[in-house]
Amino acid sequence: MPQLYVARKNSFNPDSIRPVKNQHFVKPDWGLWTSTFNPEGKYASGWVEWCAGEMPEWIVDMHAFLLTVSPTARVYTIDSLGDLVSLVSKYPLKTDIPQLKQFEWIDWEAVSRDYDGVYLTDEGQWATRFSTPSLYGWDSESTLWFRNVFTKVVPYEGVLVRLNKAGYPSSG
Repeated sequence: MPQLYVARKNSFNPDSIRPVKNQHFVKPDWGLWTSTFNPEGKYASGWVEWCAGEMPEWIVDMHAFLLTVSPTARVYTIDSLGDLVSLVSKYPLKTDIPQLKQFEWIDWEAVSRDYDGVYLTDEGQWATRFSTPSLYGWDSESTLWFRNVFTKVVPYEGVLVRLNKAGYPSSG
């Protein structure tokens, strides 16, 4: 399924993806964030749906692109708490900061050496939202890409939120 990338700029060069940098949080700095394109739903993707309810200004006057992922892309899928536990066990981020030693962080820089992306499914997002370890902060089904593994990138000319005649998200 194509990935939807939403950005402020009206052009996108996938070769410009910046390498991830660890931080003591559930997300790294940089990389590229996408969400699976939903051509038939009320929202163009799960991330767009989250934005519509939580941060609608993030999707106003934006540009979107459909990205086709190479079938050879190495993607780690988190569909359960067990998948996250396995990832944290294999790629723990160590810290010398006493206040942060209680948390289990992921070494995203190390993950990026072995994988092209990490995909958090909708089920995985709910399973890891308030867990230990946690991915609270990913907020929706999404993929973090570490490099360009896209075979095709095209501008998305459709709407991000499909509204009915009354101005509310349509039923389908």
